[in-house]
Amino acid sequence: SGVVPVELKNISKSYVDLPVLKNVNMLIERGDKIAIVGPNGAGKTTLAKIIGGKLKPSGGELIYGHNTLFSYYEQEVADALNPEDDLIDTLEEMNNDLSVGHLRSILGSFLFSGDDVFKKVKVLSGGEKSRVALARLLLTQSNLIILDEPTNHLDFSSKEILKHALMEFTGTLIIVSHDIDFLEPITTKVIEIRDQHVKVIVGGIGYYLQKQKEEAIVESENIFTDQKANSKDQKRLEAEIRQQKFVLTKDFKTALEKCESEIGILESEKSNLENDLVNPKIFSNPQLAKEKNLDYEKTKLQLDTKYTRWTELTHQIEEIEKNLLEL
Repeated sequence: SGVVPVELKNISKSYVDLPVLKNVNMLIERGDKIAIVGPNGAGKTTLAKIIGGKLKPSGGELIYGHNTLFSYYEQEVADALNPEDDLIDTLEEMNNDLSVGHLRSILGSFLFSGDDVFKKVKVLSGGEKSRVALARLLLTQSNLIILDEPTNHLDFSSKEILKHALMEFTGTLIIVSHDIDFLEPITTKVIEIRDQHVKVIVGGIGYYLQKQKEEAIVESENIFTDQKANSKDQKRLEAEIRQQKFVLTKDFKTALEKCESEIGILESEKSNLENDLVNPKIFSNPQLAKEKNLDYEKTKLQLDTKYTRWTELTHQIEEIEKNLLEL
């Protein structure tokens, strides 16, 4: 693609009377690996769909650069596969230059082995359809790939295959996901959506999360360093604000501490399960491997929920402290 595959100029989006995005200006540069993050309902999928041409903005201009060829993945893509095709035909449709052996190898990476490759799409479960759709994605000729929650229906092995493929992809990636482990080795930029606006952070998802924590600490420490510093009533004002801050944030901070403790426990469980899943004694036992995969998916879902809750609680505490600062 060109140096700038996509440019957004004053992009806005509203649903009836509900504004979601307002005056978004942004350059997406060739080779960017972007994670779109933000609270639930902030507009992450809306922005991804606008960039992918799946949704028209209410205002502004979307400009595609020279030779931008993009693919868009969401659960609806998996659901739209031709139900009468078998898995070999479904992949061959994307690239008919590959041998059946090569196609079987790709399908094997996504846990379709033996006669499974001749199954009709219509008999697959939702998770199996997701794996087939992502296998197709790896054969695309696109230089810009947009993925909306690609790991939702993937087991550990399939997620690892996809993660390593995307790490090696030389084009441009835009990913909407709550899966921190999946995003961390891939992303080089973060787009945060909050209050209808976007903020671009250069650095991976780990850097972004660390900066969030640091900024929250600095904001908390500097809450009293405003223009009222020279007021003769400053001490009384600070005491009142401290008391209000304590009362208004007490429950949120208690919930945040509990959430962080639960995240620590779940991260430890997830790490243990990942070690189990690469243990030859376990993955060579299909029934045991299946049970471990189910435990892993359950733990990952619980962890994703806790990450979302942590973000919401942190934002609520920041909003309370910001409002007190403006008093």
